[in-house]
Amino acid sequence: MFICGLLCPLLAPRALAVDSAPVITPVRNTAVGYALTMDRVTSSFEGKCVNAGGAKAARARAAWKARNGELVDSADRYLRIVRNLIKQSHGEEAARRFYEEQKAAFAKHAELTVWDSMLSGSGRAEVCGRMLGAIAEGRMDFSATPEHFRTLKEISEEVARAGVK
Repeated sequence: MFICGLLCPLLAPRALAVDSAPVITPVRNTAVGYALTMDRVTSSFEGKCVNAGGAKAARARAAWKARNGELVDSADRYLRIVRNLIKQSHGEEAARRFYEEQKAAFAKHAELTVWDSMLSGSGRAEVCGRMLGAIAEGRMDFSATPEHFRTLKEISEEVARAGVK
């Protein structure tokens, strides 16, 4: 899913020139895709629910970012590492195309997730209340999905140790 389609054949498992930088694996690619998609999902709910949820939308998103923002930032740094590996092995155009396609895929998946929720048959206010509650209370946090959470924590520690900005 997500990053793995293009990358697994090109980079499976491969370390960067810096020994302490993260190793690229399908499991990590999937976790990064999940993190960047969930960031877009929570942001999208904030935007779509601002009228129905009022200030609750902004508070829910801010609470989610406070709990998950560091892992989102690390996931984004990981994606940029992968982009740089593609640039080294396949050139700037391939790297640019890969990065843009991944970001577009995350955005599309997030929008489909949000619209599926919005079209669930409940009223917008009910859906917004339920989803904003889940976001604010941590039910949509990465810690709620242990397999991704562990992987994202590992990536976060490794990119910090390697000094990847």
